[in-house]
Amino acid sequence: MDPTEPCRIIAFPKRVVAVESDQARLQRSMTSLQQALLEQGEAVAAWRRSIDDLRDGMATLRGSVQVYRSAVDRLTEQCSPAAC
Repeated sequence: MDPTEPCRIIAFPKRVVAVESDQARLQRSMTSLQQALLEQGEAVAAWRRSIDDLRDGMATLRGSVQVYRSAVDRLTEQCSPAAC
């Protein structure tokens, strides 16, 4: 290529874009919205299940802490200077 020659710009071919009717676009938008709402509903249901699992876990932990505190209290009473 001769550096003194101007560069040729090659034009890209135009893409053919299908023209859709307003009704088709609206239908596609409504379908996407419906899908998003379904997915959001599933996400909320999963979140609620997680909250329920957390609530159950906290209740179990609360029970374990109460048993631990009772055991510590009994040991403290048994080993207090007045009892020993």
